[in-house]
Amino acid sequence: MRNIYFGTLGLRARLGLIATVSILLMGAPTSPLLAANSGWSGATAVSPVGQPDPTRGSQLNDVAVNASGLTIAAWDQYTYNNGGGATIGAAVQSGGHWAAPFTISGTTGFSMSPRVAVGADGTMAVSWTYQDPVNDPVNYPNPIQKIQVSVLPAGATAWSTTTLDQGPIGGVAITQFVPVAVDALGNVTATWSMWNGTIHVIKTATKTNGGVWLAPVSVSSGQDGIFPVLSVNANGDAGVVFAISPYTSTA
Repeated sequence: MRNIYFGTLGLRARLGLIATVSILLMGAPTSPLLAANSGWSGATAVSPVGQPDPTRGSQLNDVAVNASGLTIAAWDQYTYNNGGGATIGAAVQSGGHWAAPFTISGTTGFSMSPRVAVGADGTMAVSWTYQDPVNDPVNYPNPIQKIQVSVLPAGATAWSTTTLDQGPIGGVAITQFVPVAVDALGNVTATWSMWNGTIHVIKTATKTNGGVWLAPVSVSSGQDGIFPVLSVNANGDAGVVFAISPYTSTA
């Protein structure tokens, strides 16, 4: 069993998250007395108690805070019911109070490895990878992987989830992430690595504020790219860095 715990420092929260029953304060003392004098709030459970990863792998979390203190956190959730599965849980803090947690992904298959972002205007985004269960009736015996991003525009009340890409599960067995960022105008950019049957292709896509997602663009120029990292500034200028797989010849 586990919870996701959260602590804040000042008006512009700086925090650490770990998937256990305590909080890791990044760069802050961990003694309760010293932590109380450091400006950190007490740890707050923002998720329900869930089941641990049945494979004993890592359970991942992410968090983002804008200059106004609007905070979005997301985490892996596992279930052992009906053959197992994984979903993405999320919670939002506004005005110093956490709203009730909710499941932002679909509830079938395996949604994993969340990444989050929040823009200066209040636009929020949560991304993850999705994999079909092995016995999926649609794609059996060749399950697929999907890249999914959910966005809540500033002032909106409903999240909108989009599948940006999909393809076969293959290549190097690595944990896949979908880095996501929001610029000052509420435009959302995501990047990811997708196996095309021969190599991993690094792609990016952008959703304009009030618009739809533009078609993904490959940025790896035929290289076998893995582990993309994304940075977007307030003006919307974006950069992606990635590694070249050393396993291309054996993938």
